[in-house]
Amino acid sequence: MKEETEANMTVVMYQAFKIPEAFNQVIFSVLTLFHELKGDFTQIHPVIYTDDAARLSKYFPAGLVSLIEVKPEALVDYAGPLNYFHRIRHFLIRDCFAQFKTNLLYVDGDTFFLQSPKALVRQINDKTSIMHTREFSLAEGGDFEGINWLKIRKLVRDNVFRIKGQDVKIPYSTTMWNAGVLGIDYRNRDSIDDTIELMDQSLPVASIFNIEQLAIGFNLQRHTEIKPAEDYIYHYWPADLKKAYNRFINSFLVQNGHLGLPELAALAYEASRQKDKLPRVKPTFLDKVKLRLSLIKQVAMKGSL
Repeated sequence: MKEETEANMTVVMYQAFKIPEAFNQVIFSVLTLFHELKGDFTQIHPVIYTDDAARLSKYFPAGLVSLIEVKPEALVDYAGPLNYFHRIRHFLIRDCFAQFKTNLLYVDGDTFFLQSPKALVRQINDKTSIMHTREFSLAEGGDFEGINWLKIRKLVRDNVFRIKGQDVKIPYSTTMWNAGVLGIDYRNRDSIDDTIELMDQSLPVASIFNIEQLAIGFNLQRHTEIKPAEDYIYHYWPADLKKAYNRFINSFLVQNGHLGLPELAALAYEASRQKDKLPRVKPTFLDKVKLRLSLIKQVAMKGSL
């Protein structure tokens, strides 16, 4: 991992497959990026992996955004024998590194840009990586102290993993970061192979939907300092927010999709400023107590989660 990158460009990578909402999310996110960069994608260049390039190309002129089509059978292969959707992104990221040979900022579709990412991507180097936001440590779950946190703790407590032929133990001091944004230096691209290796050992022994976040976050923490992207990119991953934004963005594109790109991007930027009108309903202290008691009851009755 000592090679220098072959270009000064940073790729901003997305994926959009199958469902209309996924395409709408990516279109809206790229529109806000276009506005923040004043239409200049020469140094920060969007790349979208998709199974329907035509659906995206009507919004973005040829050459402005790189659209890479993925065959259905490749998606099946990338999802693996347990059909784990989040495994796909890491095969796509690996391909993106191979094709563009430069630093990469992966961004989930359910996002939009709050400001220009120029200062964010400048932070990416062989000693610094980017993820969206810090969620919790394995030692203390905080607001995420639920069944997945307990399952993750059990997984790392009971297992020793093999990465590059070496035994690896994941400590409780590990921080779980949200993987909706991943900024990785080209020289650290091997962390993707390590992540796939760790996922493939974890999935057969633990049914944990966000095991991919642990795998990539742990591997990046082993070699780099992780810095947050939350001041630059808004990520509406909670189910209630995502449902609201899916309706909001669909209506926005139906009403404004006929406009030219600069005008549409400016309107997307203005629309994204309304995020505070779609608040997340956070759990109360009583909700957290009830959750903890239900987990204790489940362990007491079944002996495990």
